[in-house]
Amino acid sequence: MAEYLRNAIIEICKISGNKIDLETKQARIYDYILSREFSRKLVSIDRDNSEMIAIQDKEDKELPNQQKERDFYLSDNEFLKNKNCELNDECNSLLAKIESQNKLLEITKNEIDKKRELLDTITDSEEYVTLKNKVEKHINDFLNQRREFFKLTIVTILDIIKKDPK
Repeated sequence: MAEYLRNAIIEICKISGNKIDLETKQARIYDYILSREFSRKLVSIDRDNSEMIAIQDKEDKELPNQQKERDFYLSDNEFLKNKNCELNDECNSLLAKIESQNKLLEITKNEIDKKRELLDTITDSEEYVTLKNKVEKHINDFLNQRREFFKLTIVTILDIIKKDPK
């Protein structure tokens, strides 16, 4: 209100000369203070002041609850920060384990590839073919020598099945 009154007085002073017409200036200020416009401005300022006081009172009443909420969220925030740190540590640990397992998998894959190369080398060699042929020949000879025995065994099994199908 003081600021508004000050600004109004300054405006009136600007209209007239600086020290000239002092009585006219005083009369204008007096008329302005008694005017409806000034009265409306005062009522408006008073209403705004009352609203601001009501808002301030409301905020003062809500302040303890807001402080409790702030404290709750601050403690909850600290808890969440700690959990976040724990999860980051666990994540880093798991990433390290995965990296270690990947290295182990790579080593195993390399070993398998070496053994496949060795097997391919062995199966492609002449000694392998010769050895394979000898083993096949021995097995065929053995089976041919025992052919009669196998026939007799099969006939015996078939006779047993015919006598007692269960």
